Amino acid sequence: MRVDFYDDRGQQSSELTAREGEIQLRSHNMTARGNVVLQTREGTRMSTEEIHFLNREQKIISPVEQLVRVERGGDVLKGYGFESDPGLKRFEFKKNVSAVVHTQSGGGALKREGERR
Repeated sequence: MRVDFYDDRGQQSSELTAREGEIQLRSHNMTARGNVVLQTREGTRMSTEEIHFLNREQKIISPVEQLVRVERGGDVLKGYGFESDPGLKRFEFKKNVSAVVHTQSGGGALKREGERR
């Protein structure tokens, strides 16, 4: 399946792909399963096995037991209990967060475990 998300100006902000999904006709809430990837126009990439889109709240959430990986500008964050807007501008992990962050000065990678973003 493929779903495009749009910002307030009507511009495409991100694209979601998954092996399968279902949409609730009344609420327009969605569940996507199997090799789920959300890619933004700015290059941020989120991947997991299952997410839920809550239409009214314009929020993407993952089951708390589902590992989620976010890649942005060479940095990689992983954790559980993911919550975000569809454009991946503001997101958070609820538990077991790890990150590999590349420094701006080129001094190598900095790895942090257990911190929330």
